[in-house]
Amino acid sequence: NITKITYKGIILKIAGGVVNLYNLIGYFSDILSYSRLFALGLSTAVLAVVVNNFVMLFKDIPFIGIILAALIFIIGHLFNMVISGMGAFIHSTRLQYVEFFTKFYEGGGTPFKPFKTITKYIKIQISH
Repeated sequence: NITKITYKGIILKIAGGVVNLYNLIGYFSDILSYSRLFALGLSTAVLAVVVNNFVMLFKDIPFIGIILAALIFIIGHLFNMVISGMGAFIHSTRLQYVEFFTKFYEGGGTPFKPFKTITKYIKIQISH
């Protein structure tokens, strides 16, 4: 059974290929979006190594070196934990709302209708 290839069939095949190419680009975009979390973890590790290197530089200074090293260690790692924690929370929340919800979530609820008084006319009183 030989099927006849028509002009319309060729156009549909080309259009289908373009749509599939668009979907493929979307998949790569999703992978790159999630790899941002991996890069965030790497930057956290690099920042921790930098703080540790600073501590090693300052610890050999006589008298005040240990105090400076302890301050740099505590402040540097505390800053790293706060920034990394915020970044991980913000990026993963964004990925949930932008990437995940647009593909899989179906909101089947009813629209929110707040309790309020519906009036036709509103009287405004100005007090002096």
